[in-house]
Amino acid sequence: MDETAAPRRRFRPPRVEDEAQEIVQPEKTSKGLETMANSISLRVVARFKAAAQTRPIYEIAKDIMQDWKNVNYGAKPYLQAMLSLDKITDAFGDDSAKSIVNYFLSNARTWQGAKAKAIKTELKKLASVE
Repeated sequence: MDETAAPRRRFRPPRVEDEAQEIVQPEKTSKGLETMANSISLRVVARFKAAAQTRPIYEIAKDIMQDWKNVNYGAKPYLQAMLSLDKITDAFGDDSAKSIVNYFLSNARTWQGAKAKAIKTELKKLASVE
């Protein structure tokens, strides 16, 4: 055997107690829970603020109709449905207001301009609330 070679060490599996101490450390756990609680509370506040809808969907639809003179044929039925919606939590037939708004947005790509951009941003914020 070579004298310069390091002696072989036997593999010793870690003890369960060692792993448990690494996993559960009170100072880290309480800090982690506190961070998680803060994160959840921030999300709840953000949803509450977003849920405080600024104006009804039918008013937004009226603004769209005033600005967009030649409405795309794919967006037209969703715009008509939006005229009867008040909040993003409402429904039109079997469709939720959220799905109607999202389908309108996907069909309203040809509507352009500063007002279009502002209204689309407002609708996207409404649709992301629920």
